[in-house]
Amino acid sequence: MSRPSIIRTKHLPYHITSRTKFGEAFPIPLDEVWYIMVRELKLVQDKYGLAVHAFILMTNHFHLLAHTPMENIDQIMQEFLRNVSLKVLNHFECKQLWDQRYKWSLISAQSHYLQVYRYIYQNPVRALLTNKVEDWRFSSLKPVPFANHSHVLMSFGGSEGELLWLNKIYNEEERKLIKLGLRKFEFSFSQRSRNVFP
Repeated sequence: MSRPSIIRTKHLPYHITSRTKFGEAFPIPLDEVWYIMVRELKLVQDKYGLAVHAFILMTNHFHLLAHTPMENIDQIMQEFLRNVSLKVLNHFECKQLWDQRYKWSLISAQSHYLQVYRYIYQNPVRALLTNKVEDWRFSSLKPVPFANHSHVLMSFGGSEGELLWLNKIYNEEERKLIKLGLRKFEFSFSQRSRNVFP
């Protein structure tokens, strides 16, 4: 399914993801990739006003939930992906880090936002890389130098409530529905599947 031209908005958050070429693991240790990405996120936050809600790095891709007060998502992602690529591939002959253009989906409903937020942080649990979301080191659940604009923590009465909710694992049907929703330029569930989520 081809993506439409980017929708620029300052009101709605985006789910954004990008995968390495051929889905291969990053060519340098994940600790180093994490350091590069966190630094570059801080730079685009300071320069372009990116408001990060959630970010997680996996072995060959990342997930970002963010909004853009300056309506400049394309400018932000172009600079972020280019700079990460240059730094990760600094000592390699390979010239292409990313498989294709980043994928995005607008999140227009609060209930959808919560499902996507939890889905993002459950990535390493689904991949059997950790047992609990908070144990994955490459996640904005850990202290990061960029400002975190998520209000989910307050919704669950503090960090313990949030972590209990984040660790409530989706079943296979729920996971598939969220994955399908994220393929759309505006996240949504089909009419018949809306009763799956409370």
